[in-house]
Amino acid sequence: ESGGKILAVVFASDQGLCGTYNERVVSAALDFAKDKGGLVSFATVGRRGRDLLTMRGETAALAVPAPTSLEGIRTRVSDLTTDILGKYAELTASGLFFVFNAYEGMGRFKERVRRVLPPELGQLEMAKSRGFRYEPILTAAPSVLLGPLIKEYLFVELYRALLESHSSENGARLLAMTSAASNIDKRSIELTQEYQSARQDWITSELLDVVGGAEALRSSC
Repeated sequence: ESGGKILAVVFASDQGLCGTYNERVVSAALDFAKDKGGLVSFATVGRRGRDLLTMRGETAALAVPAPTSLEGIRTRVSDLTTDILGKYAELTASGLFFVFNAYEGMGRFKERVRRVLPPELGQLEMAKSRGFRYEPILTAAPSVLLGPLIKEYLFVELYRALLESHSSENGARLLAMTSAASNIDKRSIELTQEYQSARQDWITSELLDVVGGAEALRSSC
């Protein structure tokens, strides 16, 4: 639990049209870094996250594209695990955190900051109580098992964060598109009414001119 460098992985999107999805998660990451006193280096999953950090004066130590489908998550999560662990070791960081949008419902999500490494002891105890009733039989020394277990643990946590982010992103995009379509329909009705009103005024004006001309001719006769 001692201080030191921290690697914060920010999960954003590669594509736009998803409302405040990217701005909120980047703001949460910057607030987290401020609370940690400037000891945080950023890694971004998603180009929009990298670009927003750059606009706010931060440079990502690692920037990779975000998977855009469930199949993309499944095929890339292993490589992403290796990339993140590699950057974590390169920075000699003492903490790894995930900053992502957690899905809460259609178009609703909440920014979350989750510590991944070192694992929180409370979560490990909870997992132990829900796991096997008997201790597993190990045929390798703990020092040999520790590295692969940490990588497997990170794999699961990364997969979870990617799924939460993907669900939140698409929910936000669907809500934004639904709202945009509703606004278009509303504006279309307003423009149609304005057009009909203007057309009616023009027709009335033309009729008044015709009637006025007819009255003038009748008076002259």
